[in-house]
Amino acid sequence: MGVGRKIVVVAAALVLIVAAFAFGFWTSKNPGTPMPAANVWSYTVKTTNINETGDFGAAYKVSVGVPEFSGPDTQAIRVVNTMFRDRARKNIDDFATAADQTVPEDAGAGLELTEKATVQRIGLIAAVEFSGNWYGGGAHGLTVSDWTLIRTDTWQVIAKDQLFLPTARTAAGATRLAGVIAPRIKGSAGDPSCTTDAATLLAGGQSPTGPTTPTSFEDSMLVGMRVDSMQFDFAEYYLFSYGCGRAVATVPFSELDGLINPDVVRLATHQP
Repeated sequence: MGVGRKIVVVAAALVLIVAAFAFGFWTSKNPGTPMPAANVWSYTVKTTNINETGDFGAAYKVSVGVPEFSGPDTQAIRVVNTMFRDRARKNIDDFATAADQTVPEDAGAGLELTEKATVQRIGLIAAVEFSGNWYGGGAHGLTVSDWTLIRTDTWQVIAKDQLFLPTARTAAGATRLAGVIAPRIKGSAGDPSCTTDAATLLAGGQSPTGPTTPTSFEDSMLVGMRVDSMQFDFAEYYLFSYGCGRAVATVPFSELDGLINPDVVRLATHQP
């Protein structure tokens, strides 16, 4: 073997040794977490705009944002992107079906579905928030609010029941959770008089229908994420009048200790 080839082989071996040492050091310091490069991803939001007239003559408009991710794990990300496209398609189809059955006299100034998609990187979680309005005729519409939380080391969706420990689904845990959420609840319309209490949450809202348990409010709430905190979201009418808007509370992770899944907190607070 020539001198030049020997130098190349030795250099390559040194690179492999250094890389192996770096990987071993990283994994020993961060067990169960990926190398920082595994969290390299980006996204765009593509918007679908539609202006149509329904079967009975009611005009309607649609503007729906769809997040699209890209990154090294192309196969897993493709599944996530398909999920969001399917979600948007279903929402648009459902709205169009309702619009087709609406007469112009009931359509007000025009039927409309708007849905904005916002993505926030929180540690190893992509927090996708959908917000907007759905007006399908009548006196007023409803706000659109939805969340999808994705762990970006595996590109798996984190289901709502995975966000909390089993304790949160007990009567004692629900009572504690209601006590933490209720003081922080505000109406999305900004009226400071729109407040509630833990007893109303535990009763299943201001006008419960059917049998309720102390954990019923957990089934009704949407759960999202902000930096170092969780967001809890209840639909119009659940806790107060329509004029107050949706009921929203943002609660720091620290106040949810013993209720929130610590693995979720570790993902959300991961620092590369």
